[in-house]
Amino acid sequence: MYTDTGENNMNIMYEYQHVALPDWIYNSPEFFSDIINYTEQRVLYESCKRFFEDNGVVFPYQKDDFGGFRIRVDRDTVMIMLRFPEPQEVPLCTRMYIYVDTHDSHMACYSVEKGVNLYGSESVWDMCSWDENGNHNNYGSHDVDDYAVATIREMRFFYALFHGIEGAEIPELLMYEKRKYREFECPNCHVLMAYDTGRIKQGNHILFQCPKCMRIFYVRLDEDGFAILNNTDL
Repeated sequence: MYTDTGENNMNIMYEYQHVALPDWIYNSPEFFSDIINYTEQRVLYESCKRFFEDNGVVFPYQKDDFGGFRIRVDRDTVMIMLRFPEPQEVPLCTRMYIYVDTHDSHMACYSVEKGVNLYGSESVWDMCSWDENGNHNNYGSHDVDDYAVATIREMRFFYALFHGIEGAEIPELLMYEKRKYREFECPNCHVLMAYDTGRIKQGNHILFQCPKCMRIFYVRLDEDGFAILNNTDL
């Protein structure tokens, strides 16, 4: 029998975000492989819907309520961001970040959670982390609601935590949800990537390295999007 009360929705979403997801990310190779091989939106939507249904609670969300992106931050660091439905209750998550060191396979899971408003600001977002044993840490909060500003601040903060340094600056980041982005697949393993077309002129080509299989290849911006180039096309 399915229930659909707000309290049940909140409790199941809490269990999904705070218990199931960190455990799957650290301890389930199958789930992590899904994140790498499929879009973040598809993996989150399908796994969350299944989790609600397995617990006998009506799933109230749409596919567009979920999202995310992935980027190579530097030579050895890949970051995956997961976006959730806008949280209405403390301490549900609005975003989760997974950082992976491709050199030694070290990884970490961070979350941005709706916090308690004590200072009069419209929103408070707690910056937190989960380890492989389910331990939770809170590093403080910010009150920025603007999506682009908040995600850049969060990515820089978590990058510094991941590498154990203070005040870390990272290269200019691709904001996946800009309207100018175009998607393309690695020609070898077909992992999905994206690039902002505003950063390249039509007809020019750029060098990419796949964050999964490490294949290096060129893509060219054409009128219809990005085209994968063979050596003979250069």
